Amino acid sequence: EKLRTGDDLAAVLEAATAAGRTPRGAALLRESGCLKAACSVLRGTQASVVVNALSLVEALIATPPGAMEFVEYGGHGLILRLMNLGDGGSIAEAVDNFLANTASVASKIGRPFPSLDVGRVLEEDEIASAPLLKYDFQAGNGDARSVLVQSIPEGQQCQFTVGYLMWPAAVVLARWLTSYEDLLRGRSVHELGAGLGLSGLAAAWTARSIVLTDFNPRVVENLEETCGMNAFEGSASCSAHFLDWTDMEAAQERAK
Repeated sequence: EKLRTGDDLAAVLEAATAAGRTPRGAALLRESGCLKAACSVLRGTQASVVVNALSLVEALIATPPGAMEFVEYGGHGLILRLMNLGDGGSIAEAVDNFLANTASVASKIGRPFPSLDVGRVLEEDEIASAPLLKYDFQAGNGDARSVLVQSIPEGQQCQFTVGYLMWPAAVVLARWLTSYEDLLRGRSVHELGAGLGLSGLAAAWTARSIVLTDFNPRVVENLEETCGMNAFEGSASCSAHFLDWTDMEAAQERAK
Protein backbone atom coordinates (compact mmCIF):
# COMPACT_ATOMS: atom_id res chain seq x y z
CA GLU A 1 0.00 0.00 0.00
CA LYS A 2 2.86 2.37 0.80
CA LEU A 3 4.35 1.65 -2.63
CA ARG A 4 1.12 2.86 -4.18
CA THR A 5 0.82 5.99 -2.02
CA GLY A 6 4.50 6.93 -2.08
CA ASP A 7 4.79 7.17 1.71
CA ASP A 8 8.44 6.91 2.82
CA LEU A 9 9.17 5.31 -0.56
CA ALA A 10 12.91 4.69 -0.24
CA ALA A 11 12.60 2.83 3.06
CA VAL A 12 9.62 0.81 1.82
CA LEU A 13 11.48 -0.25 -1.33
CA GLU A 14 14.52 -1.36 0.65
CA ALA A 15 12.40 -3.37 3.11
CA ALA A 16 10.40 -4.99 0.30
CA THR A 17 13.57 -5.90 -1.59
CA ALA A 18 15.01 -7.60 1.49
CA ALA A 19 11.78 -9.56 1.97
CA GLY A 20 11.71 -10.52 -1.71
CA ARG A 21 15.10 -12.23 -1.66
CA THR A 22 13.53 -15.52 -0.54
CA PRO A 23 11.24 -17.52 -2.87
CA ARG A 24 8.32 -17.34 -0.43
CA GLY A 25 8.84 -13.63 0.23
CA ALA A 26 8.91 -12.88 -3.51
CA ALA A 27 5.79 -14.95 -4.08
CA LEU A 28 3.84 -13.22 -1.32
CA LEU A 29 4.90 -9.77 -2.52
CA ARG A 30 3.88 -10.58 -6.09
CA GLU A 31 0.56 -11.97 -4.90
CA SER A 32 -0.14 -8.71 -3.06
CA GLY A 33 0.46 -6.59 -6.17
CA CYS A 34 3.92 -5.38 -5.20
CA LEU A 35 5.45 -6.02 -8.64
CA LYS A 36 2.85 -3.89 -10.40
CA ALA A 37 3.37 -1.09 -7.87
CA ALA A 38 7.15 -1.26 -8.34
CA CYS A 39 6.68 -0.97 -12.11
CA SER A 40 4.76 2.24 -11.53
CA VAL A 41 7.69 3.60 -9.53
CA LEU A 42 10.03 2.82 -12.45
CA ARG A 43 8.15 5.44 -14.47
CA GLY A 44 9.62 8.14 -12.21
CA THR A 45 12.86 10.08 -12.59
CA GLN A 46 14.28 10.33 -9.06
CA ALA A 47 17.46 8.31 -9.37
CA SER A 48 17.66 6.86 -5.86
CA VAL A 49 14.02 5.74 -5.91
CA VAL A 50 14.26 4.25 -9.41
CA VAL A 51 17.40 2.32 -8.49
CA ASN A 52 15.72 0.87 -5.39
CA ALA A 53 12.60 -0.02 -7.39
CA LEU A 54 14.72 -1.80 -9.99
CA SER A 55 16.38 -3.87 -7.25
CA LEU A 56 12.94 -4.84 -5.98
CA VAL A 57 11.75 -5.84 -9.46
CA GLU A 58 14.88 -7.96 -9.92
CA ALA A 59 14.11 -9.85 -6.71
CA LEU A 60 10.49 -10.43 -7.71
CA ILE A 61 11.15 -11.77 -11.22
CA ALA A 62 13.72 -14.43 -10.32
CA THR A 63 11.34 -17.14 -11.60
CA PRO A 64 9.76 -17.42 -15.08
CA PRO A 65 6.22 -16.62 -13.86
CA GLY A 66 7.51 -13.48 -12.19
CA ALA A 67 9.39 -12.47 -15.33
CA MET A 68 6.30 -13.07 -17.46
CA GLU A 69 4.25 -10.93 -15.09
CA PHE A 70 6.84 -8.15 -15.48
CA VAL A 71 6.47 -8.41 -19.26
CA GLU A 72 2.68 -8.14 -18.90
CA TYR A 73 3.13 -4.90 -16.98
CA GLY A 74 5.19 -3.43 -19.82
CA GLY A 75 8.61 -4.42 -18.48
CA HIS A 76 10.43 -4.16 -21.81
CA GLY A 77 9.20 -0.64 -22.33
CA LEU A 78 10.15 0.35 -18.79
CA ILE A 79 13.70 -0.94 -19.20
CA LEU A 80 14.12 0.77 -22.55
CA ARG A 81 12.82 4.01 -21.05
CA LEU A 82 15.43 3.84 -18.29
CA MET A 83 18.14 3.09 -20.84
CA ASN A 84 17.05 6.11 -22.88
CA LEU A 85 17.34 8.42 -19.89
CA GLY A 86 21.07 8.33 -20.54
CA ASP A 87 21.97 9.72 -17.13
CA GLY A 88 25.33 7.92 -17.21
CA GLY A 89 25.13 7.55 -13.45
CA SER A 90 23.37 5.40 -10.90
CA ILE A 91 20.35 4.54 -13.07
CA ALA A 92 22.53 3.43 -15.98
CA GLU A 93 24.63 1.28 -13.65
CA ALA A 94 21.50 -0.20 -12.05
CA VAL A 95 20.06 -1.06 -15.48
CA ASP A 96 23.32 -2.75 -16.52
CA ASN A 97 23.27 -4.87 -13.36
CA PHE A 98 19.58 -5.66 -13.83
CA LEU A 99 20.11 -6.86 -17.40
CA ALA A 100 23.06 -9.04 -16.38
CA ASN A 101 21.24 -10.57 -13.41
CA THR A 102 17.94 -11.24 -15.22
CA ALA A 103 19.35 -12.52 -18.52
CA SER A 104 18.85 -16.17 -17.60
CA VAL A 105 15.23 -15.94 -16.47
CA ALA A 106 14.33 -13.63 -19.38
CA SER A 107 15.78 -16.19 -21.77
CA LYS A 108 13.63 -18.93 -20.22
CA ILE A 109 10.44 -17.08 -21.13
CA GLY A 110 11.72 -16.20 -24.61
CA ARG A 111 11.64 -12.46 -23.98
CA PRO A 112 15.22 -11.26 -23.34
CA PHE A 113 15.71 -7.74 -21.97
CA PRO A 114 15.94 -5.28 -23.58
CA SER A 115 13.88 -5.98 -26.67
CA LEU A 116 12.71 -3.98 -29.66
CA ASP A 117 9.39 -5.77 -29.24
CA VAL A 118 8.29 -3.33 -26.55
CA GLY A 119 4.54 -3.77 -26.87
CA ARG A 120 2.11 -1.74 -24.83
CA VAL A 121 1.38 -1.81 -21.12
CA LEU A 122 -1.62 -4.06 -20.53
CA GLU A 123 -4.56 -2.77 -18.57
CA GLU A 124 -5.39 -4.65 -15.38
CA ASP A 125 -8.48 -6.32 -16.84
CA GLU A 126 -6.53 -7.44 -19.90
CA ILE A 127 -4.17 -9.71 -18.00
CA ALA A 128 -5.73 -13.08 -18.76
CA SER A 129 -4.53 -14.93 -15.68
CA ALA A 130 -2.14 -14.39 -12.82
CA PRO A 131 0.94 -16.64 -13.00
CA LEU A 132 0.97 -16.81 -9.21
CA LEU A 133 -1.99 -18.57 -7.60
CA LYS A 134 -2.96 -18.57 -3.90
CA TYR A 135 -5.43 -21.16 -2.64
CA ASP A 136 -7.08 -20.87 0.77
CA PHE A 137 -8.58 -23.92 2.44
CA GLN A 138 -10.06 -24.75 5.82
CA ALA A 139 -8.80 -27.73 7.78
CA GLY A 140 -11.15 -30.09 9.58
CA ASN A 141 -10.37 -28.34 12.89
CA GLY A 142 -11.22 -24.93 11.41
CA ASP A 143 -7.64 -23.71 10.92
CA ALA A 144 -6.87 -21.74 7.78
CA ARG A 145 -4.50 -23.27 5.21
CA SER A 146 -2.93 -21.39 2.30
CA VAL A 147 -0.88 -22.84 -0.55
CA LEU A 148 1.03 -20.84 -3.16
CA VAL A 149 1.61 -22.32 -6.61
CA GLN A 150 2.77 -20.82 -9.88
CA SER A 151 1.56 -21.68 -13.35
CA ILE A 152 4.00 -22.04 -16.23
CA PRO A 153 3.84 -19.05 -18.62
CA GLU A 154 3.91 -21.04 -21.86
CA GLY A 155 0.53 -22.66 -21.16
CA GLN A 156 -0.60 -26.15 -22.17
CA GLN A 157 -0.08 -26.99 -25.84
CA CYS A 158 -0.11 -30.80 -25.88
CA GLN A 159 -0.12 -33.84 -23.59
CA PHE A 160 3.53 -33.26 -22.65
CA THR A 161 2.66 -29.83 -21.21
CA VAL A 162 -0.44 -30.96 -19.33
CA GLY A 163 1.21 -29.93 -16.05
CA TYR A 164 1.59 -26.28 -17.05
CA LEU A 165 -1.77 -25.17 -15.66
CA MET A 166 -4.17 -25.80 -12.79
CA TRP A 167 -6.76 -28.53 -13.25
CA PRO A 168 -10.06 -28.24 -11.31
CA ALA A 169 -9.70 -31.79 -9.98
CA ALA A 170 -6.47 -30.77 -8.22
CA VAL A 171 -8.34 -28.05 -6.33
CA VAL A 172 -11.06 -30.50 -5.29
CA LEU A 173 -8.49 -33.05 -4.09
CA ALA A 174 -6.52 -30.38 -2.20
CA ARG A 175 -9.70 -29.22 -0.45
CA TRP A 176 -10.49 -32.82 0.56
CA LEU A 177 -6.96 -33.43 1.83
CA THR A 178 -7.03 -30.36 4.06
CA SER A 179 -10.48 -31.31 5.37
CA TYR A 180 -9.22 -34.76 6.40
CA GLU A 181 -5.57 -33.99 6.98
CA ASP A 182 -5.30 -36.24 10.05
CA LEU A 183 -5.39 -39.19 7.65
CA LEU A 184 -1.91 -38.17 6.47
CA ARG A 185 -0.40 -37.23 9.81
CA GLY A 186 3.18 -38.45 10.02
CA ARG A 187 3.04 -40.14 6.63
CA SER A 188 5.21 -39.76 3.54
CA VAL A 189 3.23 -38.49 0.55
CA HIS A 190 4.35 -39.15 -3.04
CA GLU A 191 2.34 -37.40 -5.77
CA LEU A 192 2.52 -38.87 -9.29
CA GLY A 193 1.99 -36.45 -12.15
CA ALA A 194 2.03 -33.53 -9.73
CA GLY A 195 1.64 -30.78 -12.33
CA LEU A 196 1.59 -27.51 -10.39
CA GLY A 197 1.78 -29.45 -7.10
CA LEU A 198 -1.31 -28.10 -5.31
CA SER A 199 -2.64 -31.46 -4.13
CA GLY A 200 0.67 -32.68 -2.77
CA LEU A 201 1.41 -29.39 -1.03
CA ALA A 202 -2.04 -29.40 0.57
CA ALA A 203 -0.95 -32.53 2.46
CA ALA A 204 2.18 -30.89 3.87
CA TRP A 205 0.56 -29.52 7.01
CA THR A 206 0.47 -32.91 8.72
CA ALA A 207 2.58 -35.24 6.52
CA ARG A 208 6.18 -36.05 7.39
CA SER A 209 7.48 -35.52 3.85
CA ILE A 210 6.16 -34.56 0.42
CA VAL A 211 7.68 -35.82 -2.84
CA LEU A 212 6.26 -34.22 -6.01
CA THR A 213 7.02 -36.00 -9.29
CA ASP A 214 6.33 -35.42 -12.97
CA PHE A 215 7.63 -36.64 -16.33
CA ASN A 216 8.22 -33.15 -17.77
CA PRO A 217 11.56 -31.60 -16.67
CA ARG A 218 10.10 -28.08 -17.02
CA VAL A 219 7.30 -29.02 -14.64
CA VAL A 220 9.80 -30.48 -12.16
CA GLU A 221 11.80 -27.25 -12.24
CA ASN A 222 8.62 -25.29 -11.52
CA LEU A 223 7.74 -27.64 -8.66
CA GLU A 224 11.16 -27.05 -7.07
CA GLU A 225 10.50 -23.31 -7.10
CA THR A 226 7.00 -23.82 -5.71
CA CYS A 227 8.31 -25.89 -2.79
CA GLY A 228 10.50 -22.96 -1.83
CA MET A 229 7.55 -20.55 -1.84
CA ASN A 230 5.61 -22.39 0.84
CA ALA A 231 6.23 -22.58 4.56
CA PHE A 232 4.31 -24.99 6.75
CA GLU A 233 3.74 -25.09 10.47
CA GLY A 234 4.90 -28.68 10.69
CA SER A 235 8.28 -30.11 9.79
CA ALA A 236 7.32 -31.61 6.44
CA SER A 237 10.09 -31.65 3.86
CA CYS A 238 9.20 -30.96 0.25
CA SER A 239 11.12 -32.03 -2.84
CA ALA A 240 10.49 -32.41 -6.58
CA HIS A 241 11.82 -35.16 -8.84
CA PHE A 242 11.54 -36.48 -12.38
CA LEU A 243 9.48 -39.68 -12.71
CA ASP A 244 7.88 -41.28 -15.75
CA TRP A 245 5.81 -44.20 -14.47
CA THR A 246 5.55 -45.63 -17.99
CA ASP A 247 9.29 -46.27 -17.93
CA MET A 248 10.09 -47.63 -14.48
CA GLU A 249 13.43 -49.09 -15.57
CA ALA A 250 14.69 -45.61 -16.41
CA ALA A 251 13.26 -44.31 -13.14
CA GLN A 252 15.15 -46.96 -11.18
CA GLU A 253 18.37 -46.06 -12.98
CA ARG A 254 17.89 -42.41 -12.09
CA ALA A 255 17.35 -43.37 -8.45
CA LYS A 256 20.69 -45.19 -8.17
